[in-house]
Amino acid sequence: MQRFACRLPALISLLASLTGLSTSARAETRPHYGGRLTVEIHDAITFTDPAAWPPPLVGLAYDRLVSVDERGEPHPALATSWQHDADNKRWEFRLRSGVKFHDGSPLNAAAVAACLKGWSNVTAADEDVVVVQTENPAPDLPARLAGPGNVILRRGADGVTTGSGPFRIAEWQPGRHALLTANEAYWGGRPYLDDIELQMGRPPRDQAIDLELGKADLVELTPDDARRVAEHGVRTWVSAPAELLALVFERGRAAVDDARLRQAVALSIDRDAIHNVLLLKQGESTGAL
Repeated sequence: MQRFACRLPALISLLASLTGLSTSARAETRPHYGGRLTVEIHDAITFTDPAAWPPPLVGLAYDRLVSVDERGEPHPALATSWQHDADNKRWEFRLRSGVKFHDGSPLNAAAVAACLKGWSNVTAADEDVVVVQTENPAPDLPARLAGPGNVILRRGADGVTTGSGPFRIAEWQPGRHALLTANEAYWGGRPYLDDIELQMGRPPRDQAIDLELGKADLVELTPDDARRVAEHGVRTWVSAPAELLALVFERGRAAVDDARLRQAVALSIDRDAIHNVLLLKQGESTGAL
């Protein structure tokens, strides 16, 4: 199996292509079914509640009503369609039929409404219709429902959650290890991989070593390691910037209000040197937010 390395925010797009969740690949270029992908991350996830998961990994086990593409445009997921009133305050989402949670429980409007308690007024209008009523106009509601905090799940009496995503949680050792197996009945089609093994709490240096020894297929990389592993033929992905360093000027001060001072500070920052030397060309320079 080809080995990969990337920064954590790029994991979900890469995993999507490897598991068969991406629809952009042509049939003749898609991977074959089967096999295990071993992934190592630095974070130590201690709960099966997705609220404690790194956002890029949530989509492996949990679904949302709506998904968004790279441009932020909403697309159907658990909801196949939606409509709203003239004021953009009352929204109706029609659910995909026949979807079940990993434990076999039906995913209906009542279950969805129970998950979206963070919104002011959510009700089940029918078995497959969810109504969200907002106090203020919410023309971007579908895109907002695609956020990681709006996953649809079922919480058991022991507090453990189950989702309806392409993989189900088969083994769970808090902070150490997890095994996700393919959901054969996933509404979006069975994933290409049989399972994903997730090793947690692995320092970046250990991840790089495991990648070279063939103990891991997909790891996170620090900027320092990116160029070195690339020289060994390892395929790498660079995510969108995950950390922002910015100078914030406090308004109301005479010196700050002087545009010449702000311009002088801006000219004194050598972005090229920061990008080329400190970040080893792994970052992205910008002159403004």
